[in-house]
Amino acid sequence: MEQKELSKNRLKYLQSLKLKKYRLKYGCFLAEGQKVVKELLDDKKVKIKALYALPSWYDKGPVIPDNEHIELFRVSEAELDRISSLQNSNQVIAECQMMPPDLPLNLKGWIVYLDGLQDPGNVGTIIRTADWFDCAGVVLRKGSVDIYNPKTLQAGMGSIGRLPIAYMHAHELRDHYPDHTWWLAMLTGTDVRQTKFEQPGILVIGHESSGISNDFEDFHPRAIALPKLTKRKIDSLNAASATSALLAMITLRTS
Repeated sequence: MEQKELSKNRLKYLQSLKLKKYRLKYGCFLAEGQKVVKELLDDKKVKIKALYALPSWYDKGPVIPDNEHIELFRVSEAELDRISSLQNSNQVIAECQMMPPDLPLNLKGWIVYLDGLQDPGNVGTIIRTADWFDCAGVVLRKGSVDIYNPKTLQAGMGSIGRLPIAYMHAHELRDHYPDHTWWLAMLTGTDVRQTKFEQPGILVIGHESSGISNDFEDFHPRAIALPKLTKRKIDSLNAASATSALLAMITLRTS
């Protein structure tokens, strides 16, 4: 397949995609790194419009589908550094089309609801974790971090294309899934080891510093907590760690 040279105008366009307003304007985002790009190519769930890579990456013979109409650009290390949002650019960057923002109405399985999270690394890791534990989807409260933030994409790897992800307020999600039980991850909740999960529900993970909002008071939610097994002075887990542990426990108790 023909490998093109990078023009100044295209380089300027790619640099603009580092900012959310231009990602929204063009409906595109950049995914960086060999592992991330390989997963996206293998899964074919995210539309890849173009690849920008060092000659050494192409020389390795990556599997690039002929029928996907992906443009190929051969770039220098200096050009890759200018496109990249990472401290150390990593051989290849994919220009991808944003996914449809709508959440399917017939999801089967657990849904993870992120209640205003702002740390892109946490959100990316949670998306990856939800993928690992075969959750049906991830929903973020409107105003949460952008899932196309480079740090979110890096932490989530290729998982961003494998499960539905949407932004909506809690009451909108409840309207879609009125029969789901809402489970709030809280320090004051019932020990998850003593909780029965008879059917899939919605697991709510709160904001990194302020916790869970008051949006769920009339949802008849149930609060659950991870048991603290140490007497050492540790008061909490970060959102991604707590989600991983809770989903592991939930999976074990529903399998």
